[in-house]
Amino acid sequence: MGVVWLFHHDLFASVKTTSIWLNILNLVLIFVCSLLNYATSLLSTAIATGNGTDMAAAFGIYDVNAMAISAAFMVLYFYLHRHPKLYSSPVFDGYFGWMSRSAGISVLIYALALAANFWSIQLGAALLIGGVIFHALAYAGSAHSYRRSRRKVLREARRQALKDAPGPESEPGPQSGPPA
Repeated sequence: MGVVWLFHHDLFASVKTTSIWLNILNLVLIFVCSLLNYATSLLSTAIATGNGTDMAAAFGIYDVNAMAISAAFMVLYFYLHRHPKLYSSPVFDGYFGWMSRSAGISVLIYALALAANFWSIQLGAALLIGGVIFHALAYAGSAHSYRRSRRKVLREARRQALKDAPGPESEPGPQSGPPA
């Protein structure tokens, strides 16, 4: 839940204005996040009882919930990528596209974990844990992507400022003779 909060916090820290669709997409994300407590409780109870069928079902429900959270983030990032007027800086032009692809990979990992549960609960659990680790690495990667995008925007702004700066021939020189 902590990594979800970090992603959500960073996402909305970059938004300067909102739209009805961004609000709706955010509500969907918040809703699927609210189901995580239920999925976690179900999973812990199933593990405590040791019943294989219950554990497979609980892991499956948790996988579906994690997949839904990742998909909601993917859609949010994609929406922001397509609507640059909503975010605060051109730094985020590449960032939101990168984050949308990263969330798509997360959806795939959880789908594989769900499918693996049918053959091996241990493999499904390992993929689920792999998904959580992927999120931590993706969060670190998002900070790197943001810094890289920011450096690019700053370089382009400096280049444009140098291009727009008046040349030495357009600067006024010293006055010759006494002022009138």
